[in-house]
Amino acid sequence: MVLKTTNKLASVFARDHVNLTANGSIAIYIALKALDLMPQSSIMMPSICCPSVLSAIHLAGHKPIIADIDPVTFATERKQAELAYTPDCKVIIAVHAYGRPCDILDLCQFCKEKGVVLIEDACLGYGNYIGHQPIGSFGDISILSFGYDKPLSCDGGGSLMTNDNKLATRFTQLLAQNPILSMLPKTQELLVEKLPLLPEYVRARIANSKRYYSEIVAKNISCPEPDWGYWRLPVLAKINRDKIVKTAAMNDLIITTHYRSLSGLATFSNSPIADEIDQQIMNLFVRAETSSNEIERTITFLNEHADDK
Repeated sequence: MVLKTTNKLASVFARDHVNLTANGSIAIYIALKALDLMPQSSIMMPSICCPSVLSAIHLAGHKPIIADIDPVTFATERKQAELAYTPDCKVIIAVHAYGRPCDILDLCQFCKEKGVVLIEDACLGYGNYIGHQPIGSFGDISILSFGYDKPLSCDGGGSLMTNDNKLATRFTQLLAQNPILSMLPKTQELLVEKLPLLPEYVRARIANSKRYYSEIVAKNISCPEPDWGYWRLPVLAKINRDKIVKTAAMNDLIITTHYRSLSGLATFSNSPIADEIDQQIMNLFVRAETSSNEIERTITFLNEHADDK
């Protein structure tokens, strides 16, 4: 089953080597350990992303550089990476924020210029493409996750992907030494079953995002471009975000507020854009399982309540 699963993933994501892990965070941890960096090396990551990325950096024995984000893509792009870069930076973790692809090609070029490793965290964005190239096929190493609400939800699991033979061998060695960090057989079976459905799931996410985009008319709500398979659609409430979320819960609607700015968790970090978005971000569910009725109720609620003072 392992070989069947890895071969299918390698084919979909145009990678030479795939290793299966227990989840996406462990995949990042294994990637950092495989690089054999000096202890307490500096690893750059975005100020808004899943906090487990930060935990994986610490667990691997390194220290984070928290970079600010672009106000449109919500990702650390080259401009922000250049501002945050220090000579002791060894790795940049590029995250496709909320599933929307960042300018990964520009970041690849920046990493080559600086001689640092690029880890592409594609956990929220796989299934999308840049041109004809799939998200998850960029960088020196790519990471996927198959946990709850991911593009493929398989009750857990993750993967490490690379085209580098030496890195792939090192991944295999580390996982063999720590088998508890590998993907469970039942997760592999579910992943093989669901993988052919990924394009269909992404189309559903795009369609749901476009519906929100076209039907939300509240002036207080700012929606991003809807043409991507988002993890959850990130919208901004210019005022009263917390009140909107609380009122939604009272109406039996779930609107989440992922992710908090991580700049406060790192010394000397400076992320004013992320800090501002932290206070405005709201996430609307767009997965294929999200019912039309739930989307309609959420749109109606926002149009009726988001502009309340």
